[in-house]
Amino acid sequence: MINRKKAGILTFHCVNNAGAVLQCYALQETIKKLGVDVEVINYLPKSLTNPYKVVFNPFAHLGNGSFLEKLIVLTRHIRLILLRLKSKIRYGQFRGRYLNLSEKSYKNSGQIALADKYSHYITGSDQVWNSRLLGGFDPVYFLKFPPARSKKIAYAASFGEELENKYYADFQESIRGFDHISVREESAQGFISRFTDKAIECALDPTLLLPREEWEKLAKGAKFKDYILVHDMLSDRRLVDIADALSEEFNLKVISYTKAGNFKKGIHSFAYDGPSAFLGLIKNADFVITSSLHGLTFSILYKKNFIAIPCPPRESRIIDLLNKCKLQERIIRSKEELGQIDLRSPVDFTKTEEILGLEKIKSIEFLKTALG
Repeated sequence: MINRKKAGILTFHCVNNAGAVLQCYALQETIKKLGVDVEVINYLPKSLTNPYKVVFNPFAHLGNGSFLEKLIVLTRHIRLILLRLKSKIRYGQFRGRYLNLSEKSYKNSGQIALADKYSHYITGSDQVWNSRLLGGFDPVYFLKFPPARSKKIAYAASFGEELENKYYADFQESIRGFDHISVREESAQGFISRFTDKAIECALDPTLLLPREEWEKLAKGAKFKDYILVHDMLSDRRLVDIADALSEEFNLKVISYTKAGNFKKGIHSFAYDGPSAFLGLIKNADFVITSSLHGLTFSILYKKNFIAIPCPPRESRIIDLLNKCKLQERIIRSKEELGQIDLRSPVDFTKTEEILGLEKIKSIEFLKTALG
């Protein structure tokens, strides 16, 4: 039994994705500043860890391919193994150095419940309520397991996309057990209100709670210069066309998350580079094109000249934040729209900084109250 205040965070810290790991770090550090002992609960669901396995079967979908086809696949597979191994090492080093992970790792809610280590359980931020991403309704991220004496908190939790209808009953049962609820997107507030009478607040993504100076301490110096950073989690033809057009206009190279070969001037993919390298690349970019929420949050933090390209079905994350920050004019949906804004002039972040300053106060007050 716990007789002192200790918080446990449940989020997507285990994926080799810079945004996921950095938002976890930011929430941890924010809670530490409030004087609360905090750990990241090392929950490792297969739905999140399997996609990042270093070794997998390269022939699973090849069928009866020829020897030459199999040889080509095997060669590519070996290269991918080396890239994934590099990624695993870099993310592992970051977690080991900067995240206060629980000593034990857990595979299910029962194991965490038996540990009984925390007075406060926090789910979020990130898409912890995305049933499609998690391969179903994961009771861990809905905090169905903590003992009744524990406080259950959702901080800037996100659905990412609409919750599947078949999980409505599970969600209703779970959400009623929370003591404090905040979501990342305003679009989620109305939806949750259908299932509970409790107050639903909107809170900032944790990356926006830390000042730029703290992020710069973690950033790795970029070895590239004169480039557009394209944070494209999924390949999108519109985004490629826009990036190619701007790289020609500005005479800049392209560094991307997806394959560099997708772009006319692509020189590097940062998909396997780790969180510190990602921060350095954002910091030193001449221009940013993003379809990723955390590509957007760090563009704002570093005051970069940028455009955002919302991609369904998770476009609400981008749109909600840009609307909140009064930066909706930075939304571009096609190459033809590029002429609608002056992309050579710096973005005016004056109003944005005022808004985020107030939102940061509200978000931290939410945490203070929830952890009180």
